[in-house]
Amino acid sequence: MDVSESFEVEDSYNSEEKQPLVHSFSVDELNMREDGVQDSPNNLKGVLIMIVACCCFGAMGFMIKIAYTNNPDLTGFDVMLVRSCTMWPVYYIIAKILKVNLISIKRNHFFVLIFRCLTGATGMSLLFASIKLLPTSIAFMIFNLNPLFVTVIAFTVLGEKFEISKALYITGAFIGVLIVGYGRRNETTLDVSQIYAVILCIGAAFLCGLAVASMRKLNKHIHYIFSPYYLCIFCLGACVCAYLYDFSNINIQNYGKFDWIYLCAAGTLSLLGQLLLSLAFKYAHASSAAPLLYINCLFNVFTDIFYFKLSFFISDIAGACLITLCIFTPIIILCFKKE
Repeated sequence: MDVSESFEVEDSYNSEEKQPLVHSFSVDELNMREDGVQDSPNNLKGVLIMIVACCCFGAMGFMIKIAYTNNPDLTGFDVMLVRSCTMWPVYYIIAKILKVNLISIKRNHFFVLIFRCLTGATGMSLLFASIKLLPTSIAFMIFNLNPLFVTVIAFTVLGEKFEISKALYITGAFIGVLIVGYGRRNETTLDVSQIYAVILCIGAAFLCGLAVASMRKLNKHIHYIFSPYYLCIFCLGACVCAYLYDFSNINIQNYGKFDWIYLCAAGTLSLLGQLLLSLAFKYAHASSAAPLLYINCLFNVFTDIFYFKLSFFISDIAGACLITLCIFTPIIILCFKKE
C-alpha cells in the first residue's frame, strides 16, 4: 500500500470554502444509498487493510480478557474510558500532522458523521451494560450478530449490489460461530430473567452494525481520521453519562499497575484497529468486509484454549475451520480477479 496514497487529504475537506455545521438537511443529503454499487479495483486493498484492523481488535479483546481476569471489578465502561483517553489525543496529533481541519466538513456529510458516532457510542454502551447482566461469553456470542447486520444494511440501506456468494459467506461464518457456542453451551447458563440483557445485546449489535456500515458512505468523501476522532469524543461522553447514572460503572480509583498496563495496551491496539477500520471502508464495500469481523471469534477460540486453558471441544476446531473458510475464500477469489 502506497503511504502517500493512504494518507492523502482530499480537496473536498481541505477546501477553503467553509460550510456551517448546523443547518437544515434536505432529503438528498440524508440519503445513504448508492444503488447497484459494483466491485472496484480498490475493494481488495480495503479488504486486506480490514484483515489487519480485525487482527488488532482480536488482540485488543485478548488484552481486555487478561485485564478482566486480573481484576474482576473492572467494568466495560472502565475499558471504554481508558481506550478513549488513549486514542483521542493521538488521533488529534495525526490530524494535525496530516493537516486535516477537524471542524471543517461539508454539510451533507455532517449528519452521517454524527449518526456514525451516536450509533457506535450507544452500541458499545449497550454492549458493556449487557456484560454486567450476562456471562461475557454469551454477550459476545449474541454480539456476533453484528456482521450479519452490517451485510443486511449494506444491501438494503447502502444499496450495494446483492450477491448470493456474499450472503452465503457471512451466513457460513455465523454458523461457525454458533458451532463454537454450541460446544460450550454447558459452560455458562442463561436465566429467563436475563432476557432484558439479551435484548440490550442484540440492540448493541444492530447499532454497531449501523455504525460500521455508515463508515462506507462517510469515508468515501471525507478523511478517514474524522470517524475515529469524533467516535472517541462520543465514547467519552457515554462514559460520563454512565458514571453519573451509577458511580460503580467506573472504578478508576481501584486500578492497579497491571490494570493500567493491560487497558492502555488494549487502547493502543484499538487505536490502530479503529484507524485501519476507518481507512479500510474508504476502499472496501461493507458487504465484502463484514465477514472479516469474525476474525475476533478466531482469536477468542485460540486464546481461550492455549492461554486461558479452557476446555477444548471438537466443535471449536469445526467452527473455526468454517469461519476461516468463509472469511478467506472470497479474498482468494478477489486476488484472482485482480490478476
